[in-house]
Amino acid sequence: MNNQGKTTFFLRHTEDTKRAGDHKAYEEDFYLNLRHSFSIPNQLHFFAYGECLWRNRHQYIYNNLRSWWAFELVTEGDGIFICDNIRYDLCPGDLCIIRPDKIISLRTGPSGIFRKKCVLLEGNLDNYICKDLQIINVIRAKNPQWLKNIYVEIKQFILAQEEFVQDELDIQAYTLLVKLNRLAMPPQYPLPLCRALNLIGANLRFKYTLNSLSLECKVSVSTLSTLFQRHLNISPINYIINRRLEYASQLLKISNMPLKEIAERCGYKSESFLSRSFKKKFGVTPASCRRS
Repeated sequence: MNNQGKTTFFLRHTEDTKRAGDHKAYEEDFYLNLRHSFSIPNQLHFFAYGECLWRNRHQYIYNNLRSWWAFELVTEGDGIFICDNIRYDLCPGDLCIIRPDKIISLRTGPSGIFRKKCVLLEGNLDNYICKDLQIINVIRAKNPQWLKNIYVEIKQFILAQEEFVQDELDIQAYTLLVKLNRLAMPPQYPLPLCRALNLIGANLRFKYTLNSLSLECKVSVSTLSTLFQRHLNISPINYIINRRLEYASQLLKISNMPLKEIAERCGYKSESFLSRSFKKKFGVTPASCRRS
């Protein structure tokens, strides 16, 4: 190894000094790269890795004066992420992207627990990410395990030794971006349809009607319906139903969230309504899906 390429990570632990009940509002461990600056313009630079546990509606506002990007993977509980005036309800497996040029709000969700892993990168990431990823705020992978594996490998690499080659971590960061690019590149749909898909995906609990969705997308009801049928071979309402049920299936498999809360998150007014719709689509009950 080239010793000139080595760097050291410094563990910074922070926590709330005021307790709410029996728990601190937050606890955070960040491994900060002491070789903070980089000499090559536009180079991708691994800046930090962190693990955070937020409780009791803890909130943080990210201003637009940062130089780094954050890729934050939810591992437990839930959170509320607001960017560009759009609210995203986060659950385990979701990844939110915090950009340098955005003012963003992130806080603990209704469960009161929000645990996440963070990768912070510096550099001109526009050189490394596709156009679709530049405008996406939240990624919901159908199988988030490969995302978790990358974060686990990064931490293991940091803990393995005090000094290691900087290039190796930058490669890990590049691997993460490549895989996120693949997730972010959907078919090239017309702008109103893209807007509709983003709105639906951002908050599945919202009670969209065909009229309200058309107004948000600034097209007529007939035009929006035609776009869904032409490109997705489904009506807007049936698309919303499918997305809600697929999301419910994911929550059942990766969390211990009560069925009542899953129903609320997926836009269903009751557990029984969700159960009937779920069995009609998947042929099994939510309880059977969770056991499997």
